[in-house]
Amino acid sequence: MEYTTLSNGVEMPMLGYGVFQIGNAETEECVSEAIKAGYRLIDTAQSYGNEEGVGAAVAKSGVPREELFVVSKVWVSNYRYEDAKRSIDESLERLGLEYLDLMLLHQCYYDVYGAWRALEEAYAEGKVRAIGVSNFDSKQLMDLCAFAEVSPMLNQVETHVFWQEKPEHAVMQRLGVQHMAWGPFAEGANGFFTNPLLAKIGEKYGKGVGQVALRFHGRGRRRDPQVQQARPHGRELRRLRLRADRGRPRADPWPRRRSLHHPGPPQPRHRAVPARPHQGPDRRGEVTNCCQLSAS
Repeated sequence: MEYTTLSNGVEMPMLGYGVFQIGNAETEECVSEAIKAGYRLIDTAQSYGNEEGVGAAVAKSGVPREELFVVSKVWVSNYRYEDAKRSIDESLERLGLEYLDLMLLHQCYYDVYGAWRALEEAYAEGKVRAIGVSNFDSKQLMDLCAFAEVSPMLNQVETHVFWQEKPEHAVMQRLGVQHMAWGPFAEGANGFFTNPLLAKIGEKYGKGVGQVALRFHGRGRRRDPQVQQARPHGRELRRLRLRADRGRPRADPWPRRRSLHHPGPPQPRHRAVPARPHQGPDRRGEVTNCCQLSAS
């Protein structure tokens, strides 16, 4: 198993086993088989509803606890400081563990700062070995890095050959935040396992499409495995914001480049409304949050 090193010195396996959309009753068996097959990183979340199954498999595995790397995530309904603090203890109880190797904020919604403060305290108390975020874009990540006592050590985002996140990856490298991919096989969507380009590369090296895709991720992370802590203040923060605003390059060698949750081109969130005479309080400044929550 290959490893990468987070900014606080914690080593993390390069390949993990996720249990999204697996029922709690099935999770114990699935995770047990994964550990037997050689997986050492197990990724769960409060919203998955299967932390008990993960904990049971870990307890019965016979593998020393220090050889396993268990990840969970705080769900947005627990984002107030007190709720997040309580939910971390509840996750540990459901998993039957004394500590988690990595705890993430699952999405960037609601009281992110209160929830992050709870993670910082859990980290200081030794309840978690590393803390990070999931599904944060560059601006959200830079904002948290600028104002947090402890900067995120990792950002887990959708990343695969159809959705490579090159600009996001560059910002994470500058911030000293490890880039972790979820959905490296694109959940089998977009003709992933029959993609002719991936198949051609695999044929050249005697590998399958899945192996080619995983090596793509491995190459991206191994370019800078020893990440350094960088707190973006002043000029550095402004420079990173400019980089994030540049968007994605137009040229793309991959056919059907798509996100699992954003399958088409971005659509305008609001349509133009004709001006009308002012009646009562001016509500034009109110904006509706049109983002769709995802448990991934």
